[in-house]
Amino acid sequence: MKTGKPHNIPRIEHCLGITSTNIVPFPSKPLNLNTETSEPSAMQAKSATLCVIACLAQAFDFNALKEKIPASTTVRFLRAVIMVEHSDGWSMIHPYGAVVHWNVGADERRKLHSILLGVAKKPHDIAQKETYTYTVNRPQTRIQQDHIEMQNNDPMLLLALSHTMRSR
Repeated sequence: MKTGKPHNIPRIEHCLGITSTNIVPFPSKPLNLNTETSEPSAMQAKSATLCVIACLAQAFDFNALKEKIPASTTVRFLRAVIMVEHSDGWSMIHPYGAVVHWNVGADERRKLHSILLGVAKKPHDIAQKETYTYTVNRPQTRIQQDHIEMQNNDPMLLLALSHTMRSR
């Protein structure tokens, strides 16, 4: 039996502010951000794109973060979210310690996570990660289990969906 200080292992729903009692529970085993175990198969990758939610800390210091983001990065500062544009996707950084990546590669996610952990308030010992697939040009926008269908991939729609992930 292990003894000593217990790990601070957050549940992603806690990080995202979920309080509903009738939600489908997330996997109980926390995932380490250094491993990319939930990448899709080659067949899934051809038909869908990834949305990755990472809960890294209790909060981010947005003022400090604004100073850390490289000048060459395209960023939109909104009231409660920082939107970072990548070559083929977006990252939506929320002040409550979570970031939602839309079509952002593993290397770009790791680089951004490193910056975020540098401005994190109470970073988690082990970060939680959830991975969804999504497709665009669908008749309607909806979320079904771990797949998202969208009419388009407008950054404002991605932002709105990032906020809805709080209630999943």
